[in-house]
Amino acid sequence: MNRPILLSLLILPVLPIVVSDDIASEVRQKVDATTQVLPPVVHSGAKTEVLQAASELLNNTVNFRNDGVAVTNYRRGEIRSVLEFRDLTVRQIIHGSVSPTDLERGITRRLYAQLGYSSYRSCSPGKSPWSGWQTTFCSYFPSHIVIEEIDGELRTSAERITHFTPGATTPANALSVAQMDARLIARN
Repeated sequence: MNRPILLSLLILPVLPIVVSDDIASEVRQKVDATTQVLPPVVHSGAKTEVLQAASELLNNTVNFRNDGVAVTNYRRGEIRSVLEFRDLTVRQIIHGSVSPTDLERGITRRLYAQLGYSSYRSCSPGKSPWSGWQTTFCSYFPSHIVIEEIDGELRTSAERITHFTPGATTPANALSVAQMDARLIARN
């Protein structure tokens, strides 16, 4: 390869791109018009609000047993399952963007409460027994709750949440202690 061409290929990426002030100003205005800057950290008051809102939605979806396991019923069409989640919790709160269209609809703030759990298991009553505890992601349980402030009031939603109702606090087909120990030892 010719040395002058090679040298120009090395220097070219570091040269500044010249943009007129008019174009730069227009770009800044468009970015400012479509973006609302949100605080990067959730302050403790907002954190409490978000966790309370997420908690209310979850309490309409799952029952929490004394041992920390959350139980829910999944129903969609003919599919019926009972799910149990160990250590179901909000793992993190993430700020979302608010567009000019959102602002016109009265949405002034959007946050996401990311859900997490250490493991889950499922069964289909009358059809299949309890599965073993899975440490993978349960694809049909929501991964996050959307919290939006609309006209000063927090409102929550989550994908597929309408397919879930609180489960019994003790499953009808619970594994015995011996069965649970056998499965845990087999997995170690």
